[in-house]
Amino acid sequence: MNNIINNLKNVRSKIPLSDKKLSIVIGISCIIIIMLIVFYVLSKKKYKKINPTFITKQKNAKKKYKISSKLVYNPSNGYTYTWNIWMYINNWSYKLNSMKHILTRGRLEKTPIHCNPSIWLGDKTNDLHFYIETDKKGTQEFILKDVPIKKWTMITIVLQMNEFEVYINGNLVETYILKSLPKLNNGNVYINEWGGYDGFITNLKYFPKTLSPLFIQKLYKKKPGYNKNVFKSLFGPITNNKQTCVTS
Repeated sequence: MNNIINNLKNVRSKIPLSDKKLSIVIGISCIIIIMLIVFYVLSKKKYKKINPTFITKQKNAKKKYKISSKLVYNPSNGYTYTWNIWMYINNWSYKLNSMKHILTRGRLEKTPIHCNPSIWLGDKTNDLHFYIETDKKGTQEFILKDVPIKKWTMITIVLQMNEFEVYINGNLVETYILKSLPKLNNGNVYINEWGGYDGFITNLKYFPKTLSPLFIQKLYKKKPGYNKNVFKSLFGPITNNKQTCVTS
């Protein structure tokens, strides 16, 4: 055993000093690279947890879906958030003369009051209705006219203090001003209750912050995920439906 140890020492002593330094540099570099990879993986995991995508596959918009409040991080000041969703409205005659539910955070009510936000399709015309409960002025309703039908459309809503912005396909189309600050809401998120609407949704994203117009444009250019069914539906026939849809 002593002979083996002595031989190893002799071999080590014969290694040039420059090679020893190189080995140390390589070793330190490897450790740094591993640490950076671990940091990147953990950071990405944390980012996805705080800024989740709840629906990654194409979902029938007639079927309800619930998201626990535990999965929805609240912003630090409570007055900023962004919701992003891709929608396809197939048949407007479905539930004609009835409001069609898309999304609500807060108390589940057919007449939205305790919510921030609540999003619906109109009862008679292809309009989007947004409801936000405020701290002092009750619940306000905002209406966006003429939502596209029979094509995939990306809807993005951004709340920043008392300003409420709506983007269609990455472009800002309307800015509304609340009469007072929005009321804090820590409730569950409900999707497509009461039969929803005739169509599909996918790529429901939430951010506990306001996204910039540039970032929203990038979301639109990415298109919804890369699930085969979703990708096919974007550029070809929708599953179980012969309508052809294209983005615009």
